Amino acid sequence: MIKCDCSDPIPLTKVLLSIGSNLGDSSAVISEAIAIIAEGGFLSNIILSSLYHTAPVGFTDQPQFTNAAITGETTLCPHKLLDNLKQVEKLLGRITREQWHEREIDIDIILFGDQIIKQEDIQIPHERMHERNFVLVPSAEIAPDSINPQTGLTISQMLDQCKDEASVLKI
Repeated sequence: MIKCDCSDPIPLTKVLLSIGSNLGDSSAVISEAIAIIAEGGFLSNIILSSLYHTAPVGFTDQPQFTNAAITGETTLCPHKLLDNLKQVEKLLGRITREQWHEREIDIDIILFGDQIIKQEDIQIPHERMHERNFVLVPSAEIAPDSINPQTGLTISQMLDQCKDEASVLKI
């Protein structure tokens, strides 16, 4: 597996993240995660969407999620940003569970500039972003014209085409 060379900063790059939680005080955990991301310097010029209550996907016998989207700019390479986001999750008490089960906090890189990365440990653009209203609705609020470099579609266009019928309600 080849990782990017993180020894030198990369040019300032706009990123889109999805963040969610469905255990504990989800809104507070999301706020704390964003504060850590900002204070750690992982992203600058951060814009946060509204918070949304969303239905769980995959494993549905669990509490609803609180989700949001974040845009910002970084000089970290994608792998370094991912490593830092995983550390934020760990700091906030994330426990490894089965896929699609409860999460204390979950932070995903959705878009990283116009980069396309397909590796075992990282896939950008996020491989299921176009299928999930809980990603697209908050993202469309703050980055409607951001483009998926694989498809050429904007967030708004993907939301218009999304077949996901799960509820996404602004808090």
